[in-house]
Amino acid sequence: MKKFIRNVMTAGIVLAITHMNALAQWNISGANIFNTNAGNVGIGTSNPLVKLQVEGGNIG
Repeated sequence: MKKFIRNVMTAGIVLAITHMNALAQWNISGANIFNTNAGNVGIGTSNPLVKLQVEGGNIG
């Protein structure tokens, strides 16, 4: 199953994955990033502790 993240190339957002060889698991298409690994994904954090961790004050 593929995971899809759209428009992550925005100022102030950090995208991090906790997985060996994590960078090899990402496919970039324009401003979109597709992920097929089983690691954790973080938005606004460089050390995600769960499958998807979002940090920041303005969510919505």
